[in-house]
Amino acid sequence: MSPNQERVRRLPLSKWNITSLAVFAALILAAVIRQVWPVATVLSIGLVVGIILAIAARARPSGDFERVSALEFHDERDRFIAIRALAVVGAASLALPFLALAGYAIVDYTAFANSALTTPALLYYLFLTVLWSASNWYFSRR
Repeated sequence: MSPNQERVRRLPLSKWNITSLAVFAALILAAVIRQVWPVATVLSIGLVVGIILAIAARARPSGDFERVSALEFHDERDRFIAIRALAVVGAASLALPFLALAGYAIVDYTAFANSALTTPALLYYLFLTVLWSASNWYFSRR
């Protein structure tokens, strides 16, 4: 190795994955301290799955699924797959709160109206709708 070349040490996980998994771990700790066990359990499952996917994305050879799932895009095909998959997630995240709000309006409006979740659910749906409209406007510009 020449003096001008540096030896690059490859981390077992990307900086993005290290950061996001550290945030998961911090949130799990906060949930455990507050004794919110369902949240701690779900986040723990997400942490384990995230670690497995992040390690698999760095393994040789890794496939499209592993790289895209760990947000480790290597080429345009990975980016295309991620864009399409996130579009499906986006459509579902817009449709599901709408269906929940419609169900509450039709089935049991009084329970929904008196629920502590009413305002957050409405704001979440409103936020997604505005974001979707703004995204459509932005990406349809020529």
